[in-house]
Amino acid sequence: MKRSGVNVVVWDGDNTIWDWMGFAVPAYTAMRDAITILARKSSEETSEAMKAFYAQKGSVESEGLVQGLHQAGFFNSNSEFNVAQAAKEIQQLFSTVRRKHLKLYPAIADTVQRIHDLGCLQVVLTDAPGNQAAARLKHFRLSPYFDEVYAMQSAELPEHAPTEGFVHTSYVVDQEKPHSNLEAILGMTREGIARHVAIVGDNKVKDMGLADRYGALGVLAAYGHHPFTFIEPFLQFVPEPVAGRNVQLRTPIESGQAAQSRVATAQRPEQVFRLVFELGGA
Repeated sequence: MKRSGVNVVVWDGDNTIWDWMGFAVPAYTAMRDAITILARKSSEETSEAMKAFYAQKGSVESEGLVQGLHQAGFFNSNSEFNVAQAAKEIQQLFSTVRRKHLKLYPAIADTVQRIHDLGCLQVVLTDAPGNQAAARLKHFRLSPYFDEVYAMQSAELPEHAPTEGFVHTSYVVDQEKPHSNLEAILGMTREGIARHVAIVGDNKVKDMGLADRYGALGVLAAYGHHPFTFIEPFLQFVPEPVAGRNVQLRTPIESGQAAQSRVATAQRPEQVFRLVFELGGA
């Protein structure tokens, strides 16, 4: 179905489609506390060791935390430490807490299905690991409504690595949002992007900055914002630049914001569909 207005919707994933921060704080905290006991160290020492590991990896969703800390000698105080057993136990703990707290925002499933049924292309563009985004789309049974997942390439995420399920994940060797090359990603001209693309995301500088850079419609997912008092404990064991790939940490100052000439704000997930097609044209 050809549309004269918006016919491509570019979604962020974390804190836009699912509440990433809502599971990250309890899951990573539980992991930190368990590692502290295993290492016979203080909570502060574990936090600093985790922060160094994630800083080196560049992503808080990098695997191998226990193995990395073990290689760094963090568990030397525990003569009975078994790295394989510990890694398994910590991963199981993390998965249990994540499963309990990972939630899809209400009305998102209906929204992406309605957009798909209109014949629109839908993609996820994330600065976080693309394989994680693809896995969550599959977990929430949203994969049939999305055409691609795009992410930054990393050492753990080889270029053009296939992902099991309905979505094929392409890793774009490009800059993070708001500097992503949408023309290359979407195969569209700048003029076409301005006329036919809507970008939905929670980050004012990155997601809405990308929309402004191309003159596209931006829909700010304000419902995905957590107060900084909720986020702050997370920063005890994750460096801010790394955490910033998954969540907007602070409200940006005015000079750091995009011009936002075509940005609308969705206070609730169910407003996204209306804003995309009312403001983007039929």
